Amino acid sequence: SRDRDEELMSDAEQKQQQEPSSLAESSDAVCYLVGDIGGTNARVQAYLSVCHCRSEDEAESKASTHEELVAQKTYASNDHKSLTAVIRKFIDEELPDTHKPTSAVFAVAGPVAHNKSTITNLLWQLDGDVMAEKLGLESVQLVNDFAGIAYGILALTDDDVHTLHDVKAVPKDPIAVIGAGTGLGEGYLTHNGGEYDVWASEGGHSDFAPRDELEMDLVKYMSMMIAQGKWKKPEPDTDPKLHHEFSIEEVHRAQRASHAKDEECALGVQLGTDKVRVSVERIVSGTGLPHIYNFLKHRYPSAVNEDVEAEMLADTPAAVISKHAAAKTDMLCQKAVETFVSAFGSEAGNLALTLLPFGGLYVAGGIAPKMLGLLKENQLFWKNMTDKGRLSPVLKRIPVHVIKGDVEVGLLGARVLARRIIRKRMNRDKNSNNQSKK
Repeated sequence: SRDRDEELMSDAEQKQQQEPSSLAESSDAVCYLVGDIGGTNARVQAYLSVCHCRSEDEAESKASTHEELVAQKTYASNDHKSLTAVIRKFIDEELPDTHKPTSAVFAVAGPVAHNKSTITNLLWQLDGDVMAEKLGLESVQLVNDFAGIAYGILALTDDDVHTLHDVKAVPKDPIAVIGAGTGLGEGYLTHNGGEYDVWASEGGHSDFAPRDELEMDLVKYMSMMIAQGKWKKPEPDTDPKLHHEFSIEEVHRAQRASHAKDEECALGVQLGTDKVRVSVERIVSGTGLPHIYNFLKHRYPSAVNEDVEAEMLADTPAAVISKHAAAKTDMLCQKAVETFVSAFGSEAGNLALTLLPFGGLYVAGGIAPKMLGLLKENQLFWKNMTDKGRLSPVLKRIPVHVIKGDVEVGLLGARVLARRIIRKRMNRDKNSNNQSKK
């Protein structure tokens, strides 16, 4: 069981502090902004917060916070020339003059380095320091959206998750997070003695390791698509039909030609002695699921359902596959999802072996909540996660949770980080004042 972020006060503590009925009446209240910024939408929230630091030497994680939501709004990203323009509009139109924000934390859909980022699928060049200067804020902190999810884990309650494996978490031990969506995100948290630090990872781009004949043939199929240049990530909401016109037999023939050092393989692709690498993300992601289905379609052509094929022309293939798998109305869809969940669980197990996250392993992203019944069915995810030979008993000591789809965990994470920034500034100012009095 994990309480809503240990940095938040309990009801009893709030009463003991005797806060005003409205935080706006408190002279100690500060306003901060958080946002979940993507290529399609930018969601922004403003909070009033009061931080109580009981002593200047107290660990930051024990500082308590009482806060309330002041305003929130979602903007279409493409309708604005920059994130700065979005935030300025939010401040001008949604916040009263009495609520001037001092700082902001934005979880952004793109890599972050030195507080700078470029939003994926958007022409926004972000610089947190420049934004702070233009908006008149003390600080603007940018974090990758998956790092925001990792911070958000610290603020989850039992009601925010579905538990796949219920064992007691070890306090202050590492925590792992893995999430399949458009890609495959992985990250982790380690405790520094006072609080958890969040660390980014590119583990989703590690090599996919097949474990049986089916997965070996899938890797051969994916290798052939990559060599042909036929694998791609479709733009959101475009190019829904991902079909490729060669069979598993052609893949085998092409590989035999390559192994024989023929200059040209059977499909006319010059592979030579180069290796074609298949990452986990190529398979365990929203774009990977349709490729698994296509592979199975060529492997089992007699099982193809033309009605399902027609549906995929009108809807997102991953959604169609998931729907028929859950309803058990199409054998290929069921097999595709079973293969996907097995690979997803196995990769979660690889992450768990690397980190030994006895503080918990959390499954995030948009796919897992929609597949929850399939993840739980026959414990397929957990069994593949813990199927690690001699180390299986070790992994069975790790609690496993799926974050519910309606939990805005990225925004929760931005709030956790924003509160830390506020408390650090308050402690720094308090220490400075104490030094000046000596």
